[in-house]
Amino acid sequence: MLPLIVSLFLITFASGQIARNGTCNFGNILAVRDLNVTQLSGDWYQIKRIPNAQECGTCSTTKIYATQDSFSNITISNKEINEKKIKYRNGTIVVPYGVKNTVQGQFTITYEDIIYNSIVLATNYTNYAVVYSCKNINNSSKNVWAWVLSRNSTISKNEEKFVQSIINGNEDLKNVAWTIPDHSKKACDPNSGITIGLSPVLILLVVAVTGKDIFSNKL
Repeated sequence: MLPLIVSLFLITFASGQIARNGTCNFGNILAVRDLNVTQLSGDWYQIKRIPNAQECGTCSTTKIYATQDSFSNITISNKEINEKKIKYRNGTIVVPYGVKNTVQGQFTITYEDIIYNSIVLATNYTNYAVVYSCKNINNSSKNVWAWVLSRNSTISKNEEKFVQSIINGNEDLKNVAWTIPDHSKKACDPNSGITIGLSPVLILLVVAVTGKDIFSNKL
């Protein structure tokens, strides 16, 4: 029975990507069309994200570096604490200005293991940014990603309310479960112990299974 419990544990913590009906359409969503990538430069904290296979840690941050009026060679670096180690993912951002059939405001984020076709749904550059990515699975379904970023490790109530209104206005993002990275001192220390939170459903399932085994053994 132990292998079953372990399997359930792994399934619960697997970072599956959410899928939605339809195909990606960056031109038909509310987004920032006159994006100034240079103003996005600097450090950002992940306030929350849609669970994905590429990011599984805590203390998740993003650094963007773009020179003045830069449309290419923009660098991005993600950092997080995972399995008591500091892990980095470095990539590039390309804004295809002037490229035929490109939706205004759309850009690509390229890492070694994945390419995100992305757009910023909302930002004021100085406090918050909501980034949305989409990739077609086939002609009738797609995977979506999203991140809420802040210049600080927390976000104000007013900004949180506004960001939530942006999320609720996007059919792909509303009613979706989000991961909230921990930015506490303990979570950001790779030498600190890691506390894993179990879902109530998994806890009840484990208790029920183990309790049944114990009862059976007594008989």
